[in-house]
Amino acid sequence: MRTTPEFTPDTVLPALLESHEIASGAWGRLRVLVGQVKFVSEDDGESRDLAEGDVQIVPPGLVHHVELAGHSRFCIEFHRAGSQTG
Repeated sequence: MRTTPEFTPDTVLPALLESHEIASGAWGRLRVLVGQVKFVSEDDGESRDLAEGDVQIVPPGLVHHVELAGHSRFCIEFHRAGSQTG
């Protein structure tokens, strides 16, 4: 497992705010640490509002982006395909 640094509205990578996907062979777990983050699936147009303590599983190949609100903080854990979600 590899975990990103904590992202805030000031430090979030611009690529995370735009359409992107996780490469095959890996999946992600977005963890909201503070505030709110919106996870938007561009494949079907659905979105999910995540609050502090929420987790969003991101399968490989899912085109998506995130939107941050206020003073939010989040990180992403990257796992190899086949590993447990915990």
